[in-house]
Amino acid sequence: MRKLAPNEVQQLKHTIEIAREGRATLTQMGAAHELAQDAGCPGCASELRAHIRALAADHDEPVRSASRDIFTGVVSGAVSTILLRGLF
Repeated sequence: MRKLAPNEVQQLKHTIEIAREGRATLTQMGAAHELAQDAGCPGCASELRAHIRALAADHDEPVRSASRDIFTGVVSGAVSTILLRGLF
């Protein structure tokens, strides 16, 4: 843990305030979250994570399925094994 400089404390406070208003960007909240983590402020970090999750959920990113990723990994591993056995 490190002690935050006065300007870092102000930056953290400001970012939390604008995050509560819904005006903070992911970049701002990410930087503030790192400051909170470094300073050992779990309450601030937790609140910022909640705001980050809420903002990230608003973005229309395709939902990835873990089972699809596992299936792709197994199939590509099997194909690689078959190809390598054919070479040696």
